[in-house]
Amino acid sequence: MPSRSAHGPAFTAQLPWVVAANRAGASFYHGRPGTPVKMLRRIEHPEGRMSNAELGGEKPGRVPSSVPGSAARHGLEYGGSETEHEAERFAAEVGKELGRAAHAQEFTELVLVAEPRFLGMLRKHFTPAVISKLKQEIHADFARGTEKDLEALLAKHA
Repeated sequence: MPSRSAHGPAFTAQLPWVVAANRAGASFYHGRPGTPVKMLRRIEHPEGRMSNAELGGEKPGRVPSSVPGSAARHGLEYGGSETEHEAERFAAEVGKELGRAAHAQEFTELVLVAEPRFLGMLRKHFTPAVISKLKQEIHADFARGTEKDLEALLAKHA
């Protein structure tokens, strides 16, 4: 029986979801390896394409060396770039949506397609319900391919 999502049309929990995500967006599909996939929706995240400077980040400052008599200057370290922070924020958003959908039983299984670094960010935000439904991870940046391309990728990794 279809369940109604506040975030989109009614979904059927008969097929697994395939989610292809990167820092610039996430595409949600119904399907599995060996079957046609159908896009359900896409969450755009244009900030994921922006540079550190465009996001308001600054380069670390320069300080003199602590070695007496040295003219060398060293960069100050800081805790990550704005682009990394923005990617982490989007990973949390995707993780929250997957958690909501898993809890609402909108999918039976999950196949996740993401490049390894973003996949690591996503994993930090998975609920136990998402983890229990996660059947496969494919390390590829595939958030913008066609449905036919995704079907071929899934078949290759079946």
